[in-house]
Amino acid sequence: SVSSANFTHNCMKCICEVEGCEHNVGKCNPDSGSLSCGPYQIKSPYYQDCYSPGSGWQACTKGMSCSETCVKNYMRRYGKYCTGSRTPTCKDYAMIHNGGPKGCTYNLTHYWGKVQRCCNRRGGC
Repeated sequence: SVSSANFTHNCMKCICEVEGCEHNVGKCNPDSGSLSCGPYQIKSPYYQDCYSPGSGWQACTKGMSCSETCVKNYMRRYGKYCTGSRTPTCKDYAMIHNGGPKGCTYNLTHYWGKVQRCCNRRGGC
């Protein structure tokens, strides 16, 4: 879709890397009083907002393929919502992943810095 056209493979993979990616396949980890699951460390409300693909929050988000579907759906849903219809950048997407639907308006420079270092290593996002 047009709204997620620039949510590049590298950007998604760098968000994954920052979240632990392959190390967290099949796992849920405690985080701020709730669980974050799988390669993208997805919480239950995020899963509901990504239109609940697969057969349930933990079942989906512990695996790579369903997690990627969820993340893509979430970015399609909230990318331009967050930016006010401006085409989102990888920085916007990273901050939405970390901070929720309005994440791109928050000062999440530490999180974006981690994603950006990965992007630079991969030749851009």
